[in-house]
Amino acid sequence: MGSGDDASQDQPDGDGLAQIDAAGRTLPTCAKVTPPPNDTGGAQGSRPSECDYLLQSLDFEDMYSYASPASSIKVTNFGQAFGLFEVNNCSPYCYAKNLTVGIDIVGGGSQAQLQGEIIVELPATGAGLPITTVDATQANMRDALAWITFDGAAPPPFEIDTQFVVETSAGVIPAVEVKAFFKTQNLSPFGPFSVANNYSYGNGSEFKYFPVTSANGFPNPLTNVIGMGFRIVAKATAGQSWHGVAYIDHMHVRLPAGPDMPAGAYPFGLE
Repeated sequence: MGSGDDASQDQPDGDGLAQIDAAGRTLPTCAKVTPPPNDTGGAQGSRPSECDYLLQSLDFEDMYSYASPASSIKVTNFGQAFGLFEVNNCSPYCYAKNLTVGIDIVGGGSQAQLQGEIIVELPATGAGLPITTVDATQANMRDALAWITFDGAAPPPFEIDTQFVVETSAGVIPAVEVKAFFKTQNLSPFGPFSVANNYSYGNGSEFKYFPVTSANGFPNPLTNVIGMGFRIVAKATAGQSWHGVAYIDHMHVRLPAGPDMPAGAYPFGLE
């Protein structure tokens, strides 16, 4: 379990309601009493085109792990809404484990309490690393995919906007696309209601850019990619708060042309 720039470590998996520790951070355990079932039924599951072991994949598996520095998983200074994190098996999408991050959102205070960002950095060297060019106009054109969803004892009473980000040697670059989780809509004459896309990987939690520089992807070709992650911004007002978790199953960039799983025994994931 870690926070800030500390490394994530395996902890006993929890199945109780999310709790708040003495420092005010949500413990990153399975928030629902009964976690949602695995969407694909296991590693590579029913969606092999999305879940196979791809080049430059961050998937938090034990048996396919890069030798990575202690600072590979970090909560940035973008905000304070993300807190403690651990690698566990709460509702994995493609693989047996995911990165579970505690969320503490409190409205009415500073903007920092409404937003957060977590990034997982790739090792400096390894199979297909470093990623010096992610260019959609050249022969090494790539796609980007990532999965994040939210969980808690109850849905939050406000919208949480979520963005996929890539860290480069020059800084963090957010994707163009912003997805609104738990968005309240006003469809007259029915009145406002909350879109129930929490707890569901198949309903709005997939970030897919074909290619990376597509209209919803990144505005310019990427160079010197060193990490991937997510940022959130909540629309909570004074008196509103939510304490839950986010599940990040895996993130990767891939080559659409050529084999996704080249021959040879080399690591594809990160623990």
